[in-house]
Amino acid sequence: MSAQSLRHGPPANKWILAVVVLVMLDVTDSEPTYQWKDPTTGEAVTCEKCPPGTSVSSHCTRDRRTECQRCPGLHYTELWNYADECRYCNVFCGEREVEVQPCDPTHNRQCQCQPGFYLDFEFCVEHSKCPPGFGVQTLGTSYSDTVCQKCLPGTFSNTSSRTEPCQPHRDCRAEGLAVNVEGDQHHDTLCTSCRGYDASTQEGDECEQAIFDFMTSRISPKSLNQLLRALESTGQRPRKQLNKKSLRKLRTFLQKPRDSNPGQNLVDTLLQLLDHAHLHKLQKEIRRKFRIDQ
Repeated sequence: MSAQSLRHGPPANKWILAVVVLVMLDVTDSEPTYQWKDPTTGEAVTCEKCPPGTSVSSHCTRDRRTECQRCPGLHYTELWNYADECRYCNVFCGEREVEVQPCDPTHNRQCQCQPGFYLDFEFCVEHSKCPPGFGVQTLGTSYSDTVCQKCLPGTFSNTSSRTEPCQPHRDCRAEGLAVNVEGDQHHDTLCTSCRGYDASTQEGDECEQAIFDFMTSRISPKSLNQLLRALESTGQRPRKQLNKKSLRKLRTFLQKPRDSNPGQNLVDTLLQLLDHAHLHKLQKEIRRKFRIDQ
């Protein structure tokens, strides 16, 4: 390629580009049109369409442009058009819906489900709750339900929720505490400062709670029934039947006799009750974990 062609190349390219841009602008800026028949002459004419928010009040002729009129209240046109009338706003918000776009000259009314609901076959349905052991992976929207996922190892969820993801287990060691009950997908890790039970120390109350929490995590439904029968045989039947959820209240129940007899050892009472219920394996686990003398 010669030096002369190098000098004259760029101006030619710029000229071509300028022509293309001008053509594009001319096409973009031109008004949309439609074909019509002049009622006076009978000849075909090209008319300008009316812009959004208006309709045709008078079609064009050979000598006159199209005349447009603004849409009246509760009517609209969204696009360039040659309609003789604007369209009626025919969308109305129903039960559990909210208006997100009011009716105006250029838009029909738009509705969507109110917060906490999503559209399912033309009805607004409440978002699903993720059950315990599952967390929210994706929040529900106006058009989709909540997406849940099973809590991965190291995380948990102990509530039913439409918004809460799985939470990480508590890190007992980072807090200088011991793990009392390992967490799973349904409950958090339970920590304790109790390293061994000694009723004579100030840590006795902390260890008592740790022992009851540990027992609650280990006891089975069958063992619960054995414990209930043992309570009945001692004349200390609770008002409500024990279950896994309310078992931690057993400490308060067993503590009542100690209120009138401060010298009574609550842990000893519990161990005796487990022995009476023939829950020897659970009793041994408690003694071993909390270093309680046999």
